[in-house]
Amino acid sequence: MVKITKTKFMNQIQKTNRISGVFLGSMLMLALQLFSGNANATIIPTDSFGCTQTPTPISTCVGVGFNANNWVGSNKCWIYKINTTGYTSIDMDFSTMKSAAAGPTTGTVSYSTVSPNGPWTTFSLNTYTVSTSCAAKHIDLPVGAEGQSVLYVRAVMTGATANTATNRITSDDVFSGTASATCPSLVGGTVSADINPVCAGTSATLSLTGASGGAGITYVWQSSPNGSTLWADIVPAETGLTYTTPTTLNDTIFYRVKTSCGASSTFSNTFELDVLTVTVGPITGYTNPLIVGTTQTLADTSSNGIWVSSNESSASIDETTGVMTGLFGGTSDISYQVSDIVTGCTASKTITVNTVWPNTLALYAGSTGSNTNVINVPGDTTTVLVPVGFGTLASQCGAGGYSGLTLNPAVDTAYRSNGPHIGYKVYANSGKALNMYRIHARARTSSSGAQKAVIAYQYWKMGTPSGWVVAANTINLVSSDCNVIKNDWDFNTGIPVNPNPTVFGMDSLEVAVYPFAPGTSGGTFQLNQLEVYGVVTSSAACDEADAADSSSPSVVYFCDTMSTFLNANIGTGASVGPGITYQWQRSTTNAPGSYTNITGATGAVLGTDTLAPGPIADTMYYRYQVACSGDNFAQSVPTIVVYSLAPANGGTISGIINGTGALAGKGRMFIDSTYTLTSSVPGGTWSSNDTSVISIDPTSGVATPHIPGDAIFTYRVAPFGCTASSKDTAIALYNGTKALYVGENGNSTNIYRATGVANGTSASLITANWTSGATCGNGGISGLVNTDIAKNDATNGLVGVSIAAATSSFTTTQIRATVRKQPSGAYKAYLGYRKNAGPWTTSAAVNVQDDDCGYSHSEISFPAAVTVDNVSTYDFVVFAYNGVAGPPATTFQVNSISVIGNGAELNKGTGVYRAINSSDVQVYPNPVENTLNIDATQAVNVAIFSIDGKKLLEVKNTKSVDVSTLVSGMYIVTVSDTNNMLLKTDKFVKK
Repeated sequence: MVKITKTKFMNQIQKTNRISGVFLGSMLMLALQLFSGNANATIIPTDSFGCTQTPTPISTCVGVGFNANNWVGSNKCWIYKINTTGYTSIDMDFSTMKSAAAGPTTGTVSYSTVSPNGPWTTFSLNTYTVSTSCAAKHIDLPVGAEGQSVLYVRAVMTGATANTATNRITSDDVFSGTASATCPSLVGGTVSADINPVCAGTSATLSLTGASGGAGITYVWQSSPNGSTLWADIVPAETGLTYTTPTTLNDTIFYRVKTSCGASSTFSNTFELDVLTVTVGPITGYTNPLIVGTTQTLADTSSNGIWVSSNESSASIDETTGVMTGLFGGTSDISYQVSDIVTGCTASKTITVNTVWPNTLALYAGSTGSNTNVINVPGDTTTVLVPVGFGTLASQCGAGGYSGLTLNPAVDTAYRSNGPHIGYKVYANSGKALNMYRIHARARTSSSGAQKAVIAYQYWKMGTPSGWVVAANTINLVSSDCNVIKNDWDFNTGIPVNPNPTVFGMDSLEVAVYPFAPGTSGGTFQLNQLEVYGVVTSSAACDEADAADSSSPSVVYFCDTMSTFLNANIGTGASVGPGITYQWQRSTTNAPGSYTNITGATGAVLGTDTLAPGPIADTMYYRYQVACSGDNFAQSVPTIVVYSLAPANGGTISGIINGTGALAGKGRMFIDSTYTLTSSVPGGTWSSNDTSVISIDPTSGVATPHIPGDAIFTYRVAPFGCTASSKDTAIALYNGTKALYVGENGNSTNIYRATGVANGTSASLITANWTSGATCGNGGISGLVNTDIAKNDATNGLVGVSIAAATSSFTTTQIRATVRKQPSGAYKAYLGYRKNAGPWTTSAAVNVQDDDCGYSHSEISFPAAVTVDNVSTYDFVVFAYNGVAGPPATTFQVNSISVIGNGAELNKGTGVYRAINSSDVQVYPNPVENTLNIDATQAVNVAIFSIDGKKLLEVKNTKSVDVSTLVSGMYIVTVSDTNNMLLKTDKFVKK
């Protein structure tokens, strides 16, 4: 059978080379037609094209055409389908070649008026040769091919000696002929649709079948709103045999096709396309803007709908209740989508929701990589984002803020007030004034883009401009990919006590970011966010009563030498507006008359003194006064700053029994007993990293072991808000344990054996019949994969311990194990034992429960009454099967194995106490320029935070962190063990 492929589909594949192919094909056809004496020929469209092999599109040599291999054999051919009605003197003109000498040598052309499978008619001069050079070919079809409504033309390829060699041939604009001067009797045909009715917002594909075709025949699609009058040609003109309706239809519409030839024309049937609509009411309840941290409830009169947000990170919405929550500054499309349960059609109404942080004057938050809309708030108006002075716009990102901005490496080496910048203007509405106290920006740069950036602003009061005010802090930009934001900073005045730009009573304001100092190749810059914080007030001076309220935060604890920022509560209690002034004050006692002015501290934000804690807690009090044009002051409630040294640790932990023998140096707790932990520092709280193994009361310190394993206890104290902690670890085990496996780091194999218990076939964990998958970083041996589908102790995966008696025999009573699987797996597990590699005695298989890496919340057990002597070896194991090979593979993990028996047992003896202190972990140097080092006994997890709590960096399993990309300032570092239990929190200064 011949594979016939619709030409329209093939043309879609060929879009990328269509223009060159058509040009080449047209020139070739013209040349061949002139050569053959048929210069007045008309191209006959190819209805379909195919091959007995699998063809692939190609353009080289053939223009629009195809390529195929596997030509060894008989009746392997290319085949065309055309309509020659109204045409005489049919010519076939094409280009062809082969990839190697082993390809076809000859093509033989024949035709059929019946089907693509023949019967075939041959004729004289119907062959052509094929070589490895591109060549144009011409074949004259006989009279029998003329005037056929269906004509199949094939080219059978012969002479190939290897299937690897390919042959290519032109597929479109191959046939031409002389059009008849007279038109046939016209048939209008029938219009039908692939779907009817259609839902509003979707489309249908209409097809015309049975209509006249051939030379001189044309088609025009028409539409009418009623099917009887007002017929009009569709614009732009649709002249093919199919037509796809627009998605904008919302009512029933009628279609027909006008078929014409010369002065004659006829029409198809009238086709009625029914359009089903769903009614959706208007959305109500939104007040612009939505404030971060607040909610608004939206409503719609339509039923059976759901609420959807296009940007859940900015504004989320409950799909049922319509309660919308502001999460992050930006723009979201909130839709109410209604479905008709009978027709299945849907419709929606959408509103645009702007989300801003409290006390925002204006916000640009990029989303598409090229959007310029700026969010305003009630009382002001904004322009769009405007780039000024940049070079030719480069390719833009598909997400984030305005991108593709280029600089001139030879000119834009430093900040210039008239240099390239991007920003917007804010205007106070009539009778209003703008009052600003903060500017914030977020941006990215390419690897060769701007290396530095600075924020600047200018404002107007009573029509008088201020000129550009440039921030004191120039940012060293960190490069990243599109919309990956690594640069996040505020405008800083350079005045420690007055760091933020505080300007009240403005008529208008312009803010901008100036990038500069690009690499030698220029690169690109992207502004993702630019926000002005403040409030809109009346433009009248001293229009509101002086009020100071309080500052935030209200209480601050310093546990190290540091300073902080305090904020006047603008918008919630502190007066603001034209004529309003601030003055910050300090006191060591908070007594009346004890406050003194802080020189230069006249902004909405105060940078406090740098205070050095000592062994005894000290306190400093800060407040601000508000006045307007020198009238009476209003004073805020003071912020209390307590500065005291943090304790070195949480004290010495007692109550965990130190193990002996194989458990020497390990804390231990027997299951079915309780242990009371205490610390030398009172008033703290207790926690366990694995409450399934050992839980602990946070207040009393009573620890209760549950299943074998290990647990880390943390004791935290926070005198004066300065947190410190101590840690200790204990292994939980059963009385009578003869051998114990408790895994660590996701891959340990160490076995603890009681006195009198010797190694069997192996001193460490025994394993068999596993392949590997993704491993865990904690708990027992992990990443185990076994895909057997049935219980079979010869092929199922196994993990276990092998023991023997050192001297005297002893008896075991049971084997127990704690296991887990990842949630996507479906493992089954069972226990077993054997002597001297003999047959296994096994338990029934049970389903393995899923849990997080390294954790098990249940245990499986099996009686194992075995007398262990000193001349044999005994294996006690856990089997598992029914995993999936993947990818990704589903994995199994063994966290503990216990062999329990009589006689000498693991960890008998008198216990002693031990303690682990967080002081064992040190962070240095401080201040640091490039590399922050962690002095610890093993690799740890490290996270870096800004002073306001934003996570900036995180590195796992390390002893050093590269902080060279951080801007100068103070940061917080946390150090955790590999189980993510906090060991130390500290502060450091980046130079």
